[in-house]
Amino acid sequence: MRKRRSAARTAWSAIYPPILYYAITIVVEIIILIMMMVSYISAYQLSWEDFNNQAVMQTLLNDFYANAMIITLVAAFVSCFVFLPLYYADIRRRRAEGRPQIGTTATVPKLIWILPLGVATCLALNLVCSLIPESLASSYEETAELMYSSRTDIMVMATVVFAPIVEETVFRGLMFRRFREIMNFWPAALISAALFGLFHMNFVQFVYATLMGLVLAYVYERYQSLWASILMHAAANAFSCVLQYIETPVSVYYSWTQYFIVMIGCFVIMAMMLLVIRKQVKPLEENNGTEEPQAAES
Repeated sequence: MRKRRSAARTAWSAIYPPILYYAITIVVEIIILIMMMVSYISAYQLSWEDFNNQAVMQTLLNDFYANAMIITLVAAFVSCFVFLPLYYADIRRRRAEGRPQIGTTATVPKLIWILPLGVATCLALNLVCSLIPESLASSYEETAELMYSSRTDIMVMATVVFAPIVEETVFRGLMFRRFREIMNFWPAALISAALFGLFHMNFVQFVYATLMGLVLAYVYERYQSLWASILMHAAANAFSCVLQYIETPVSVYYSWTQYFIVMIGCFVIMAMMLLVIRKQVKPLEENNGTEEPQAAES
């Protein structure tokens, strides 16, 4: 049996994946920016010195930011090949260390509860974030304009397919799960959710992603499956994409009374789905319990 890692080493192993993910994103951005500069030189007969011209550089940066969703897609796609192997290596390591393998009473039909949970959580948190003062939301509005002005197919591939896979692998499958080796659920969930929020680099998305991260951590904990939290993340992002096609802000559709009724209704649906999941999906340690585990770590 392999010797278990120290608490300090485990803590570091939990913290470095989002740092590495951020570094990969920066490297992808630099590579794409250099490729665009080479393209400009070829297309407009420029030299490298011409990029010292403020107008030329500003035009280049405008084109660069206009491709923000493509950059997100490429960074997420590349990161999948880094973090998914790390996640499955972690499963093998925990087995080698003799840690109990946690299964659940989950079955494929029980995954269906994740979809309305993802949609209700997305709408509830969007309504909460709509209350954030404009002075704190300006940076997000710029980010959202760049994100959702991309082609629909690129946006879907980036936000509904690859971003949920890599972000759940990094923040739940690696960070949260590794913290769970040395602490209880709530400290691990709060730390991973807060860092998930910080990763999004603006206040609105910090609030949204932190609260969403807590729910995603609970789903991961309950189902003991990375793919369960990926499914919820994808459902939430897909519904968020739908909301972006509603040009008028959500808050305009309701009076304040109706607005809060809808918000409270969404939180009620969230609570109901979480209670159903809590009742229907129960973790089982290996060789403990009367039922054979249906879904181990995956």
